[in-house]
Amino acid sequence: YQSWALGQSHPASFATRISYQLVSVIEHVGNAFGGHYQTYRLTEPQRWVLVSDESCRTVSWDQVKSCQAYMLFYAAIHQRDTP
Repeated sequence: YQSWALGQSHPASFATRISYQLVSVIEHVGNAFGGHYQTYRLTEPQRWVLVSDESCRTVSWDQVKSCQAYMLFYAAIHQRDTP
């Protein structure tokens, strides 16, 4: 097993830079005794939707970043340096 730090060159390749993009947020609405989970999901660049049971609607980034996040999901974006 071999590991490399982020941004460190793999011996057989050019340097790889890794960025992360937020793609989904799970929010719990309620309290410790009950409530409801809903998900904010990035569906295309700069377009967020709120998915809650049987409804799905477009929301603003301001609404996403002001929610009470329970869990965040990121996607890794690999960018290879050119020689």
